[in-house]
Amino acid sequence: MLDGFVTDHVGICASVSALYKCLATWERDPKRACAMQQRRVAATAPLLVRQPARRETARGAKPPGGAPQDRPPPPAITRPPADPAPPPLLPPQGALNPSVYIVAHKELSMELGQAAQEALDLRVAAVEARMARDASSLSPRDLLAINVLADQATSLYNHFLRCYDVEARLAEGAGAGAGAGAAEAGEAAAAASGAGVAAAADTAASLRPGVPACVASGVALIAAVAQGQIAKVRRAGKRPRSRPGPTPQQTARHRRRRSRGSAAADRQSTTLAARQATPRAPAPAPQKDPELRKSGGFAGGDLSALLVGATRLDDETVEAFLTAHFCIARLVGKRIDPANRVRDAAESLARYRWLIRFAPKLLESAAPGTFEQELAMCREMAELLPEKISRMHYGGETFGMLG
Repeated sequence: MLDGFVTDHVGICASVSALYKCLATWERDPKRACAMQQRRVAATAPLLVRQPARRETARGAKPPGGAPQDRPPPPAITRPPADPAPPPLLPPQGALNPSVYIVAHKELSMELGQAAQEALDLRVAAVEARMARDASSLSPRDLLAINVLADQATSLYNHFLRCYDVEARLAEGAGAGAGAGAAEAGEAAAAASGAGVAAAADTAASLRPGVPACVASGVALIAAVAQGQIAKVRRAGKRPRSRPGPTPQQTARHRRRRSRGSAAADRQSTTLAARQATPRAPAPAPQKDPELRKSGGFAGGDLSALLVGATRLDDETVEAFLTAHFCIARLVGKRIDPANRVRDAAESLARYRWLIRFAPKLLESAAPGTFEQELAMCREMAELLPEKISRMHYGGETFGMLG
């Protein structure tokens, strides 16, 4: 569908997203503004998600492999039918290959992450205003919606981080520092070099923070809005309609139908046994998609691994890279999960500490003042979160909307 018109299609989707962004700035109703931000994600997120490959079948034809609705040949035929040829495997629908369109993956994932984060902020503000006005507590519907938006934004920012290879830059800096120390040592160059290699190996093990547990299991998909997650949230808050019970006439009619059905099932048992005795052709082995192996599963697969085609982190993109880490730390801390609030706070603290440790190294050649305010906030949160985690874990205290 996108063959030959990929650039045009991406440009149209980006224009639609920009249109909803402009409309949201003039919208006074927080609910409608949040819906417009979600429309931005729904319009562009399918470009980052690899839809499962489908097989080409004729209209009205049944899939091969002996589906339950297929009728086998009559018992008179003793030889098994010929093995049907597997239909061709169609390419993925809608997704962009990161090994070719890595720039589009970077731009779209960052833009959609910001859209999902703005939708989360609008939803949280609306819920807090309603709770203050009505003196009510947090409803399960609002809790689920907030967590879905937070996980969606976290997934999008994590996808943006997978487009950059930060390990190469940090390892290069560690190796340069080790080489300078070895040059100053003089006669102990060999020993210093060995220590530098060991230190670089230890540093490489923690150069990239782990994926948050809320998205590592694959529950939070990148195209949450496009795949109907928000619709499920809306249905979750609605109570099922009460239906009246059956009348005596309906009950009697149902019993008569069940008796006739059981008699028909007894008559078909002999025919069914004869059909099951007929040998069937083995189901064709599933074909592996070569495009999936080449591109690393597009947006799926191991969420902690880099995308195929990931580029090296440079000075022009280091601010966006660190901002994505900072947003993930904030989003994980905003999740409202009573069962995993300590885990989320610990993951947020680990992300803040990672920024405090490695952000100065990445900003050595950046312009003065870059990421300065965010880094100061990281230091403050790294001082406040340990006490908060201790009170939640040992004292059982709750904070925020749950308090």
